Amino acid sequence: MTDLVQTPVERLHLPPRTGLLRRMAKHPRLMHHHRLIAAVIVTNLAVGVHGAREGWFRSQEAALAATSWAVLVNFALAILIRQQYVVNLLFWLATRAPTRWPLRVRWTLGKVYHFGGVYVGARDRRHALVHRQRRVHHGCRAGRR
Repeated sequence: MTDLVQTPVERLHLPPRTGLLRRMAKHPRLMHHHRLIAAVIVTNLAVGVHGAREGWFRSQEAALAATSWAVLVNFALAILIRQQYVVNLLFWLATRAPTRWPLRVRWTLGKVYHFGGVYVGARDRRHALVHRQRRVHHGCRAGRR
């Protein structure tokens, strides 16, 4: 029978504590799925800010056209990311990482099943843009500016 020897706490060697950013990135609310949703939304907002600076929204007709293109692009992205060939391509690319690559890179590529975050982000942004487009269109019909 073996005796269990208790080691004093002072002699235990723990690994160093990870940095704040890395700990925050590991939080369940910041999983890859949510990061992809945020990336799509931030990209849409950046394009919207660029369009506002370039004057895409000066007239109601131009605003309607720019918003329509944004809806179309988000709709196409939401459909395209769900196509079986695209899903197969994403998984094929993710599983082609050689074993000599760092574990952190291969581990991140293993999160390929979170690709649905792109679909959700594009779908949600599309709904927001359609709502905005309806407001612009109805405002134009009523003669409001």
